Amino acid sequence: MNCPNCSARITSRNFDADYEIYECPGCGTAYEADELEEAVNGTSPRKRRELAAGGTPKAKGKKRQEEISEDEAALARFEAEAMKPRKSTAAVHHRDEVSTRDILEIVADEVESIWTEFGVKIDRGNAREYFAMNLIRPLRMAGVSFREREISRAYCDDHSA
Repeated sequence: MNCPNCSARITSRNFDADYEIYECPGCGTAYEADELEEAVNGTSPRKRRELAAGGTPKAKGKKRQEEISEDEAALARFEAEAMKPRKSTAAVHHRDEVSTRDILEIVADEVESIWTEFGVKIDRGNAREYFAMNLIRPLRMAGVSFREREISRAYCDDHSA
C-alpha cells in the first residue's frame, strides 16, 4: 500500500498495534486500515458491508430521520401497550369478608375452649398470639380470604328440626 499523501510505501512494519493504525514512514500521517484500503481500492470494508446489506448507502441525515421515525413508532407501540387495562392482581375484598382480627378472636376462643375441655387453663394472649396466629397467618399469606355466610347443618335423626 502507498500513502495517499506522499506515495511512500506503507508495510506491516509501519503498523502500531497499540492504536491499531498505520503510520506513513515518509510524511508521518496516521491511517486506519479502512482508510488506507479506501484510498487504494476506492471503497472501505465498512462501505462494502453497507452496500451488501442495504443496497445504496444513505446519507447521515436520512439515516437519522429513519432512526427517529422508528423510535417514535416503537414509543407509540409501547404507550399503546401501557395504556391497555390490566387485570388487577390485588386481592378482591367482598362485603361479607371477615377481618383478620375477628378471625383471630374466633380461633382464639376455640383454642381456649379446647384447652379448657382438657382441664388446662390457657391465657387469652397465648391462645391468640401463639395458636391462632400460627394457624391463620400462613392461610392469609397464601391468599385465603374468610367470608361470612350461612351454612346448612346436617342433623341426625334424634335432633332433626
